[in-house]
Amino acid sequence: MKRMIKLFVFAAIVAAFAVPALAQSKDCTDENKSAWYDTFLKNYKGESAQQKVAYDAAKQYLSCTSDPSDQYAAYLKKFVDLIDTFNKAQDLNKQFDAAYKNKNYADQMRLG
Repeated sequence: MKRMIKLFVFAAIVAAFAVPALAQSKDCTDENKSAWYDTFLKNYKGESAQQKVAYDAAKQYLSCTSDPSDQYAAYLKKFVDLIDTFNKAQDLNKQFDAAYKNKNYADQMRLG
């Protein structure tokens, strides 16, 4: 029994140290930030698929920077907030349409 407990403790310790190593994102170097910003600039005015690429690049850039005076981060944050607001409104509209089709009046009043 002691051997099993030691084995479980060892496995828990290994897992505790392995999770942060796996969760690390790409290096937050200036080259990567520049590449993400260039990807954003090339795609943010395009179709929805291109805007999805721009949104993902902006999220990666914002996850790396913590400087509040970074003008690029402020610009990207405005774009990300705009897309998040748009997606939230779209989800709300879809929920309302589903409630209307199902004649669920309580949800219509809550969402409407």
